[in-house]
Amino acid sequence: MIRVREIDHLVLRVSDVAAMLAFYRDVLGCAVERRQDDIGLIQLRAGRSLIDLVPIDGALGRAGGAAPGKEGRNLDHFCLRVEPFDEDAIRARLGAHGIDAGAVASRYGAEGQGPSLYVSDPEGNVVELKGPAETASEPASSPAAPVETEASAAAVTIRRLGPGDSSVLDDVAGEVFDHRVDAELASEFLADPRHHLVVACAGTTVVGMATALHYVHPDKPAELWINEVGVAPPYRCRGIGTRLLRVLLAHGRAIGCREAWLGTEESNVAARRLYAKLHGREEAMVYVTFTI
Repeated sequence: MIRVREIDHLVLRVSDVAAMLAFYRDVLGCAVERRQDDIGLIQLRAGRSLIDLVPIDGALGRAGGAAPGKEGRNLDHFCLRVEPFDEDAIRARLGAHGIDAGAVASRYGAEGQGPSLYVSDPEGNVVELKGPAETASEPASSPAAPVETEASAAAVTIRRLGPGDSSVLDDVAGEVFDHRVDAELASEFLADPRHHLVVACAGTTVVGMATALHYVHPDKPAELWINEVGVAPPYRCRGIGTRLLRVLLAHGRAIGCREAWLGTEESNVAARRLYAKLHGREEAMVYVTFTI
C-alpha cells in the first residue's frame, strides 16, 4: 500500500516569469525560498508545500518543448509525499499494476533534500513520489545545500569493503577521514572480520565513509558500534550519510546484531539530524577518554 500524505510540490512551466512571480509571490504571498538561475528554477513556499516556476527559456524549461498554451503543457510534473518511503514496496506495488518507475535519486522538495522516483500516469503526466528529507530544508543562500541532479546522485555508489579492498582507499577526498589513510592500517582493519567499512565513491574517489565494529559480551547479544561517519564537504547535504548508515545498519542486522549505537557531540547538529532521520534515540551520557 502506498499512502499519500500530501502534495510536496507542483512545477509550472512559465513564459512570463515576472508576471508569475507577481501573482504567486506578491498576490498570494508565496515567498521565494530557493532560486537556481543556472538551470532555470524558482521555488516558492506555499504553506507546507512548494510551487516551482520553470522559465521555458531555461535549461529545465527547454526540455519541456513548446511554451504553455492551449496546445502545450505548462505542468512539468507534480510530487506526492509518501510515507513510509520503502523503495522495494513501492516498486512492487507499481509493478503489480504494470507501471515502471525511474531510478531513486536525492532531490530537493518542500521538506529538504530526500529520495524520490518518477512515474507517469495513463495520460503521460509525470508524478514524483517523494520520501522524507535527509537534511533540514535550507534556504538558497546556504553554501551547505549544493544542487543535486539525478545524474550526480546516481554517480555516487555505495559499497562495503572487505579483505583485499584496501586499494579502494588509495584515492580519498579531503575531510572524509580525520587523517591520511595508512595503507598498513587499512589492510589490518579490512582483514578483521569484526571491523566494517562502507564507502561512497564518485568514480574512483572515496567521498564518504562509515565505519563500525561488532562485538559480543558475556551477558548481551551482539551489538554494532558505529565509530565514524564522514562525507567530503562538496558532497554533503545529498543524503550520502544516510545511504552509508543504511547499508551499515543492514549489514549489522545480517550478521546478527540486535542493536547499534554511537556517540556524537551535543553541538554536532548536522550529525544529530542525520541519526534522528534514521530513527536513532538520543540518551544522556558522559563522554570519557583516557590516554594510555
